[in-house]
Amino acid sequence: MNDKQARPGWRERLAADIEAGRQEQKRRIENIEAEHLNYERRLRKFKEARGLSKYIPREPTAIERSQPREEEEPEW
Repeated sequence: MNDKQARPGWRERLAADIEAGRQEQKRRIENIEAEHLNYERRLRKFKEARGLSKYIPREPTAIERSQPREEEEPEW
């Protein structure tokens, strides 16, 4: 007697396993797509910030801070 025929419901279990595999694959694909969207969003924000950085006054370096500042004399 065939082993699969001896156990009732093997087709249902096999179908359930296949469906569970499909659902797991679908969840993985959705997670990958969500991670990719987050990556694109962060990359866009980074590029925007990099483009705007030229308008933001930068902090002076330690060497620049240690140099005495030259005071401009007012023209009278």
